Amino acid sequence: DTDGDELGESSRLEAELSVTDEEPEDAVSVMRELVSKMPEQWQRVYQLVFVEDKTKTRAAQIIGISDVRVGQLVRKIKAELAQNAALKRFFR
Repeated sequence: DTDGDELGESSRLEAELSVTDEEPEDAVSVMRELVSKMPEQWQRVYQLVFVEDKTKTRAAQIIGISDVRVGQLVRKIKAELAQNAALKRFFR
């Protein structure tokens, strides 16, 4: 079940964010907003790797790109999210 957005209702990252001292809803909202502004392929990789917990190899098979490319996109996604002060410590 999802709450109507393509990012899904929960993820490992959202679970991690919810155990911090910060306002978890704010951090999750920030993360979702940032991801929603990323290119479509990045969003798909985010969904598969971070939300659905697929391996990079499996995500690559599903999307139809190389696992090396998925790894590159994962690094880019993490770097993009790390630029936000509220999310930085989760994406070092």
